[in-house]
Amino acid sequence: HSEESRTEVTTSSSRGRAKKESPPAEVPPPKPKEPTPPPPPPPPPPPPALKFSKHPASVSVADADPFELVAMVAPGSQKLAGKWTVNGRPVSDEVEVVADAAAGRFALKAAEALYPDDGGVYRLEVTGGEALLVTQCSVRVAPPPAEEEPGLPPPPPVIIAEFPTSATAEEGTSVSVTAKANSAEATATWSKDGAPLTDSDRFQMVTNGGQFTLSIPVALSTDSGCYQLVAELNGAKETAAFALQILPGEDVNQKDLQSILDQHSE
Repeated sequence: HSEESRTEVTTSSSRGRAKKESPPAEVPPPKPKEPTPPPPPPPPPPPPALKFSKHPASVSVADADPFELVAMVAPGSQKLAGKWTVNGRPVSDEVEVVADAAAGRFALKAAEALYPDDGGVYRLEVTGGEALLVTQCSVRVAPPPAEEEPGLPPPPPVIIAEFPTSATAEEGTSVSVTAKANSAEATATWSKDGAPLTDSDRFQMVTNGGQFTLSIPVALSTDSGCYQLVAELNGAKETAAFALQILPGEDVNQKDLQSILDQHSE
């Protein structure tokens, strides 16, 4: 009896030792690291601001003399379109308008200036996409001798000896425009887009012995526009037109501009 029990125990014990243990779970090899994607390319720079690299210059000519007004816009593009007017109306058919949009060149040619029709303020508007550029200048046409063509209106007074010139400048810089009269007794007034300018920290106007100066110590983009100088002598007046284009400064923000303006006004 005891032998049978021992046998059973032994057998039972042998069965327990015979039980196989499950092998350890296999650990998968680590996944290779995915390469870090390259950073996205920087956005393309904005197209350069459309600007007048050359403004038309005011001229004084005699009746029947030729004259030419030339403006250059950069960068040139086939999308550019230009329109000339004189004293607010389309130029006459006798005037040749030549445009090379790809080169940014816009010209107006008169083979023979006609008094008094061709005298006045010439304005050029250039459009390109959403951009609109405007510049202007004056053309003074002297009449022919009265004995040659009687009945013509009397000539306007000639007071301005040197016309003011248009300019393109960057925001935050100083701009100065000068003109000269043929008499030290002449006086001057200035206007922008039809509104008179008054002497201030923003616009400084000086008359000195027949020389007129308009200075903007710190130009802002809002100073862009069409300007006029009216010179007066003994009750007679003569007007000269010019334009300013002030480009937003790439490295100048509004805080910097305000700081410059504050320093200047102190």
